[in-house]
Amino acid sequence: MKILELQALRAIAAYLVLFHHILGTELGHAERTGLPAEPLMTPFYSGYSGVDLFFAISGFVMVFATYRLPAGIGQSLQFWLARIFRIYPVWWLYCILFSVLCIIIAGTLWHPSSFNPAETNGWLFLLKSWFLIPQENLPHINVGWTLIHEIYFYLVFGLLLLLPRKLMLPALLAWAGIVIFVAVVYPGLTATPGAVQVALSPFTLEFIAGALAGWLFATGRRWFHGPVLLVGIAAFAAAFILVKAAPAPALRVAIFAIPAALVVYGASGISGNMPGAPLRRWLGRLGDWSFSLYLSHPLVLLCLGALFFKSESLAPAVGLPASLFTICGNPLFTLAAIIAATIVAGVSYHCFEKPVLSVLNRRFRRRQADKTKAKLLSEVAP
Repeated sequence: MKILELQALRAIAAYLVLFHHILGTELGHAERTGLPAEPLMTPFYSGYSGVDLFFAISGFVMVFATYRLPAGIGQSLQFWLARIFRIYPVWWLYCILFSVLCIIIAGTLWHPSSFNPAETNGWLFLLKSWFLIPQENLPHINVGWTLIHEIYFYLVFGLLLLLPRKLMLPALLAWAGIVIFVAVVYPGLTATPGAVQVALSPFTLEFIAGALAGWLFATGRRWFHGPVLLVGIAAFAAAFILVKAAPAPALRVAIFAIPAALVVYGASGISGNMPGAPLRRWLGRLGDWSFSLYLSHPLVLLCLGALFFKSESLAPAVGLPASLFTICGNPLFTLAAIIAATIVAGVSYHCFEKPVLSVLNRRFRRRQADKTKAKLLSEVAP
């Protein structure tokens, strides 16, 4: 299997989330200005499902990349180190940049709407956000809530690497069974935000669904990839079209987990010589940038939104009718947002993410014999 197919899926997932958040900015613009909204991104109302696809990809890669490695504490430590290097440096970069923006906007290191200052200490909020520790509020950059679930999955999966590989399947099934049992019998346990909610979250099932697909692939059970991919795409597309507002986590997982896992399993068996390979190569390159895109796009949208809102209010002063901005504002904003977010992601990847990851892995991690799996393990991130 090449990394190309999974990287292409990461690109698709990242842009689904970007388009969904562009739609949110368009709707927020209309609400604040009182102007009629004609969002271009209405078809991507369900773009939040890119996160569900990310979770399935993570589960697949973690199993596939580690399955043939010997069990033991050494492998677990190497695995955790790889995930720390992959997630935290880029996350910290954008946390710093967001704090700079917050100082400009509100004169504090955090956004004033992030939490209730009467109930939460700002420095504690910031500390938990930076280290992706579960808390009642969303993290400093709101998309970081998904990284909290990623970190939890990595923590537990690293413990599973202590077991003989023949126990991987029963361990994953037992883990899924615990989550399902709690969701059905004791749903109140996940009502309060925090560590327990994350540990027992139905979102864990999406990681496990991807992990089961990875187990099938890693153990040589590579069957009917084409038909499985088509079924997965059809099911995911149907859910994408029919389910608009994000449902409660349990229902969301019930809708998207299996289609996402089918897409990942099916795509993993595609030959690079099949039609569409050039497109997959381009998507693969965008997939390299997807983690930077995922973390940077909220900042890009915040800056562009402020620019466009200001332009709207200045229109009469420069002799332009406000209706011109009503007609052109959304198309211009959408195009600018997609281009700017992509450029920022590419620069971020090549100038910071890739070189920092390379230095950390070279200096502090043991080399893995299988270069493809090593690359998957070190490069794939949400």
